[in-house]
Amino acid sequence: MIKITFPDGAVKEYNAGITAQEIAESISPRLAKEVLACSVNEEVRELNYPIYEDATLKLHKWEDDEAKHAFWHTSAHLLAEALQELYPGIQFGIGPAIENGFYYDVLLPEGQVIKEGDFDTISNKMTELARLGEPLVKKQIAKQDALDFFKEHGQTLKLELINELADGTISTYTQGPFTDLCRGPHLVSTEAIKAVKVTAVSAAFWRGDAKRETLTRVYGISFPKK
Repeated sequence: MIKITFPDGAVKEYNAGITAQEIAESISPRLAKEVLACSVNEEVRELNYPIYEDATLKLHKWEDDEAKHAFWHTSAHLLAEALQELYPGIQFGIGPAIENGFYYDVLLPEGQVIKEGDFDTISNKMTELARLGEPLVKKQIAKQDALDFFKEHGQTLKLELINELADGTISTYTQGPFTDLCRGPHLVSTEAIKAVKVTAVSAAFWRGDAKRETLTRVYGISFPKK
């Protein structure tokens, strides 16, 4: 058994390997539906992260910055999944959560552009994919395997990022047909994303270098309720 300490100081015992999601469910089915992420020993984690030792635990709802960050980070991956389907041959740079929403920097196939008239099509595709409730599956991956995978999929920007990472520190997240190089944390699935909207598009230099590729930065916002 392990001891879990909650923010109010309460301590409860659980079987080793329990997840924050399971703890939330044991407290209240309603709580389990509302939590989006958790902090284990003050480190933000996915709700399905297994806890094997005594730890402090905080469950994050939408009102918490930690929950919004995980929510919008996952939404960036959802945006990328939609763009991958709509623009075959697209390359992906980085896609972080930001203060209000998220963005993804992409390199479009030659001759293609994303304009304001395309926003609804992308948003609708994101909504369609979110309804599938695809789980986000984390995988620790060896550096060479990561290089091989992203090379096979023509993601040269990702190869540049991987080459700068130390072996043993690399992870990917997969939802449906989309796999991204990422450290997380994320939602456990896309199901919680109920409302999405692409809001803007701009140009961005790869890695902020004016001598490098000019990418398309697609911005969006999302919420757990319409």
